[in-house]
Amino acid sequence: MSENTRPHLSKGSFAHITPLEIQPAGRTGLYYKQCMSSYRPKFICPGRQCRRSIKPTYDPSRNEYDISEFQDWRVRPLESKSPELAAAKGNANRINSRTYKGPEKAVLAEIQEKKFKDPKSLTEGEHNFLRENDPQEWWELVVSGRGWNGEPLEHQIRCPSCGKLAVRVGSKFEIPGKTDEKSWKEIESLISAGEDMVARFSGCATIEEHEEMVKEAERLKRQEVSRDEWEQEKSRRIEQVRVRGEA
Repeated sequence: MSENTRPHLSKGSFAHITPLEIQPAGRTGLYYKQCMSSYRPKFICPGRQCRRSIKPTYDPSRNEYDISEFQDWRVRPLESKSPELAAAKGNANRINSRTYKGPEKAVLAEIQEKKFKDPKSLTEGEHNFLRENDPQEWWELVVSGRGWNGEPLEHQIRCPSCGKLAVRVGSKFEIPGKTDEKSWKEIESLISAGEDMVARFSGCATIEEHEEMVKEAERLKRQEVSRDEWEQEKSRRIEQVRVRGEA
């Protein structure tokens, strides 16, 4: 059984909308809170020699995790397991103290501003300086988002069998048998066509799909009202004809 990495998301099932402009990179926004998976994101390797499912490692005894509602994962070592991270936290506390007057404060602020404006412009030395003095730089992006140098990065999950980047799929995806050629060809066709494999196999409506369903429901409701009004009008006309005939 998969380990629940976000148990608090299993509680409650109220509707929740996340604005499109703040959706995680590479993901289609889901409309309902209960659709936000509380389990490890699922990946597959469709290579003929592999044809397997893959999930990222979850080891809270060694690592600290930052996992969004949409299962976008960042990870860094526990402070107790990494003397370098512990040193970075200590440096950050020292530099950010009100009484500190050293040059590192100005240098750190300058590099942080540079990264904010153009992550690709950072040199290796500047990146290392950030890691030595800012514990936030220790977060490693595992699923979705961008790397430290600003390059687009959907995920870093690789197949342990062949080493190639895996393909992220929705939680409802069921892995076919390795010899099921027909099913795997269909999967390969979807991937080649650029299909959103997360949205397709999520079993949940996206924000856009929900809006379309609301529009369709409103259209059907208007259609039903019009049909009822016409039935009433037909009955009225029939009654008028009957009354005239009796007269």
